[in-house]
Formats: sequence, C-alpha cells, structure tokens
Amino acid sequence: NEDLVYDYLQEAMATVLLMHTALDNFANEQLPENLAVDDAVGIRVDRSQIESSWGLPKRLDVVLPQITGKASLQVTLPALWAVLMDLKDLRDSIGHIHREASFTRTGEDPRLSVFSRLLGQDFLALLSAVREAMEYYR
Repeated sequence: NEDLVYDYLQEAMATVLLMHTALDNFANEQLPENLAVDDAVGIRVDRSQIESSWGLPKRLDVVLPQITGKASLQVTLPALWAVLMDLKDLRDSIGHIHREASFTRTGEDPRLSVFSRLLGQDFLALLSAVREAMEYYR
C-alpha cells in the first residue's frame, strides 16, 4: 500500500527532525548567557556565535563538557555518540536531500538510501539516545 508507505516516511522524517531539534535546543539551553570560549585557533567566541555557527556535534563534544565538567560523550560513551551522529546524519540527509541519497542505481546498495534508512530505523533507540545524552549533560 503506497499510501501507507508515504505516510510512514512523512512521519519518520518528522520524527528525525524533531528529535534532532530537541537535542539541539537542549544543547543551546545549557549555554550560560555570558559564555565565551576560545575556538580551535584561539579566537574568543560568545554564546550567540556558538549557537549560530557551531554544529551540534561540536557543542556536545566541546562546549557542554567545558560547562558541565564532564568528559565528552564521544569519549565516555562512544556507542551513544555513534547513535547521535547517525541521527545527525539522517537529519542532514533529510534536510539536504540529494539524488545520490534518495535513489540507488544498479549495483549500489539500496539499504544506504535515506528512504531505506528511514524504513529500517529503530526510532525508540534514537529517542533513548537523545534522552540519555540530555541526562548525561544535565
């Protein structure tokens, strides 16, 4: 039933976008108003610059550990980090869809398309990972 498949894909895309947005907003909410940190080349950046130009992985890996005093998730919980990066990659694939990500040619692995990934995605595991990351940095 194609209608059901399209309904599912629509809901799956919304789920990915909303989970990513929830984690992104959580990371931003943790930033103190007067936050200022040095970037990789020693330039001082403030909260608004971090929110607007530092991606979620950098905020989770660099900024939140500085604020909370906890080690980065990437180091402490690499399996969790991998799930979160899968969420980010899936969100990026949905938000910036290209033909290569949505269509597979003969000889290519169809499991790698964004639609196949959505069909095979364990959304409860993604939600669990988002919650665990939030709890870790809370």
